[in-house]
Amino acid sequence: MNAAEVSAGPGKPGGLRRIPPPPLLLVLLTLLGLGAFILVPQLATNLGLVDYGRWFLDSYAVLASNDAVRAGLDPLAPNPLDDLHREHVYSDWWFTLGRLGFTRADNFLVGGSWVLAFFGTVWWLLRPTDWRQAVWFALLVISPPVLLAVMRGNNDLVIFVLLAIAVLALRPAGNARFAVALAGIVLATGLKFYPAVAAGVFLLVRPVGRLRLMLPVAGLAVAAALASVWGAIGRGVMPMPSGVYTMGAPVLFRDLGFDGRSVLPVGGLLLAAGMVWLVATKRTTGLAAPGGKFQPRAAFMIGALVLLACFLAGTSFAYRWIFSVLLAPWLWEQAHAAGLPARDRRLAACAGGLLLTVVWMDGLLCLVGNQFFPTVGQAVFDHWQHIWRLGTQPLVWLLMLLLAGWLLDALLATGRELRAGWRRQ
Repeated sequence: MNAAEVSAGPGKPGGLRRIPPPPLLLVLLTLLGLGAFILVPQLATNLGLVDYGRWFLDSYAVLASNDAVRAGLDPLAPNPLDDLHREHVYSDWWFTLGRLGFTRADNFLVGGSWVLAFFGTVWWLLRPTDWRQAVWFALLVISPPVLLAVMRGNNDLVIFVLLAIAVLALRPAGNARFAVALAGIVLATGLKFYPAVAAGVFLLVRPVGRLRLMLPVAGLAVAAALASVWGAIGRGVMPMPSGVYTMGAPVLFRDLGFDGRSVLPVGGLLLAAGMVWLVATKRTTGLAAPGGKFQPRAAFMIGALVLLACFLAGTSFAYRWIFSVLLAPWLWEQAHAAGLPARDRRLAACAGGLLLTVVWMDGLLCLVGNQFFPTVGQAVFDHWQHIWRLGTQPLVWLLMLLLAGWLLDALLATGRELRAGWRRQ
């Protein structure tokens, strides 16, 4: 019996039923979860996900900003054309939608296309090889932060697609593919600033002779994109209170009674000390190793860079966790690689477990609270949230520590290869 078959009972003719191939199983599980979320509105309510009366609320805000420009209004002021009167907090590159003729009337088309593009690239990128992997991937893909991004039609979905295209295009060799990957990262940077850190993925380019050429080109291109939108970067810096479905390093400090921003350098130093220890003790290794598939390593590196940068930059909504999907293929590969030491496999499995816990923990809190304690007052629930964050935010910090350790090890490994190449010349 192969891994895709299960017994339907001894002695029964035709007693073998086929499980769908793992990639198809992932698609089916995703559609099942998404369908339940759409068709049973109470599920979204119980998960604490609110649509404010409109699906694709965030794509609507982008289109409302375009309509404001068309109407001669200031898009950087509170916008009367938006349901929540939000000002435009992104770069002017988004105004291209208005120039192409899109308006608020096209919101379902625009937001829906972002969602379809997101799931299409996810299914293209995640190619499970057995049913266990398919189930684990599906639990990440239909986790509450992803559903929040889908419900709101958030433009992080577009950024995910562009970065996923970079992953799918990039290869250790091939200038044309390099150009496509770089274009995806540059466009994402111009649209939302923070994807600039994804240029670090080019540290994986080999051989080192090619790396010495490609890395400066990538750095200059991304720097040019940032320079073109530099005046808009401050738009996205907004104070955000802690609550469910928020992520960022300041959250824990604020819950401990400190000013989250003022003590953030202390947290950064602790994180730096921890990742140095992980690398010095050779616990987080393998990301820059030539063995294994290139694409999972590239996806992990982009996902880790983006998540770590957003975590340290401040507080944001939890839909940033959609980039955790990029971490999944390499973590699974590491956790199940027969040739790796048992310690390395256990650490990857631990990171995978932490990842699944982190993306589901706030949703589970809301689900239990709304299902079993629906009459609890807001003050009591806020207190529960506070206690919950104190217990769960250290898990987020631990996951970020592991990501930082793998990234630092890859940087140092690449530096050693570059130094060795220069010595041979």
